[in-house]
Amino acid sequence: MHKLGHRRSAARRFLLSVAEVGVILACGLALRAEPDPTLENRVEAAFLYNFAKFVDWPTNAFASADAPFVIAVLGDESMTKVLEQTVKGKSVGDRSIQARQITDVARVGPCQILFVTQSGMGQFAPALTTIGKANILVVGESPGFLEAGGAINFTNEEGRVRFEVNTAASRRAGLEINSKLLRLATKVIPPPQTDGK
Repeated sequence: MHKLGHRRSAARRFLLSVAEVGVILACGLALRAEPDPTLENRVEAAFLYNFAKFVDWPTNAFASADAPFVIAVLGDESMTKVLEQTVKGKSVGDRSIQARQITDVARVGPCQILFVTQSGMGQFAPALTTIGKANILVVGESPGFLEAGGAINFTNEEGRVRFEVNTAASRRAGLEINSKLLRLATKVIPPPQTDGK
């Protein structure tokens, strides 16, 4: 019962965070004639932090019981700086969160989330066979990212950051995405199975 209550509370916090992110993005775009990449980075960083709360990683995805939860960024270094500010002092369960910049996807090292920026896409496809078998949630922001084997992809719809999900990719990585998170996605592939009702 306690666990269920905790999940409901976490879901409320996530939905509130998503609403806040939408307000921030809408206000930012209303104030600027051109899109603000820093603002978009902040929104995506907030989503990455919340993804960490709504995906289940196996215990062996961590080197030890007190190992940190690592979000690695491939590509744009400015995204890593924004992510560092976003997760500073925060945690996932009992684990502290670390943001890490990587320049070589072949040497990604221990991490739980890998965010592939548009500038890192050139490295992603060749390394997918290796990354896809690790317990890593691979998130991107490029057209066709899900079809390329990514698990979650950010999209921009009328000035708002949204996301789509490939559950086959997440399961291949040994990860389970919470149904509450799936309901917030604009697209889920393969489509969720219905009971025929």
